[in-house]
Amino acid sequence: MDGLMLAGEIRKLPGAARMPLVLLTSMGVSAKHPDFAQVAFASCLTKPIKPAQLYETLVRAISGPKPASKKTPASTKLDPALAGRLPLRVLLCDDNAINQKVAARLFQQMGYHPDLAANGVEALAALDRQSYDLISWT
Repeated sequence: MDGLMLAGEIRKLPGAARMPLVLLTSMGVSAKHPDFAQVAFASCLTKPIKPAQLYETLVRAISGPKPASKKTPASTKLDPALAGRLPLRVLLCDDNAINQKVAARLFQQMGYHPDLAANGVEALAALDRQSYDLISWT
């Protein structure tokens, strides 16, 4: 099961229609593909991602788009207190152990302790056990 198939299955779950889904994708995979639009991802990032990019994406996915304002340079450091201000139950899905460790470490630097799933079947099983505020997979 690839990320797109997993997203489709998640969208079928009760109460998951408006859950923000963030896709971390490989180079060369276009987020403008019609299948991606059907799933309604909150955002799509191309790997490798930068910590500030992940931070901004997560904040935007949860709180909605910010009103237009003057641009300020993005911080290159992750906010270790973000989880205290914006508590989320996070499920991180990746079939590559290295990618999983890197992404988990980024979440941990923001104070989150994501649950991990190595494939779509494990992700769906995790969703059966509890609900999540954010699901991220690469």
